[in-house]
Amino acid sequence: MRSCVSNRPYIATDDVHVGLHGTFGRNVRFNCRHVVIEDGAVIEDNVRIDAEFFQVGDYATIYEDCFFPDPGSIEIGYNFWLGRGAIMEHSCGVHYLRQSACHRHHGDCPEASQP
Repeated sequence: MRSCVSNRPYIATDDVHVGLHGTFGRNVRFNCRHVVIEDGAVIEDNVRIDAEFFQVGDYATIYEDCFFPDPGSIEIGYNFWLGRGAIMEHSCGVHYLRQSACHRHHGDCPEASQP
């Protein structure tokens, strides 16, 4: 389901899942075999992802001009954000990037996990 997709990214596969309110900026490119974008995730302008498998969690944000030159798998957790122009390189092929604090306004975090 592609809800609230602002721009149509280039995705080099048909094995794609985009959650509710997943949004993309201009010139977003996925050179991947499998892509999962969860609910509320934002991928801004000029982001390029070269990986076998790419997954980004709920409400994560990847700001503009980021590059993921990884031949393996990349998993980005919920509420994670990556600043403008970052290059995330990993020769072993697996990224587990998570931010433990969650945002109360999303209403999907148990009280026990609140800071």
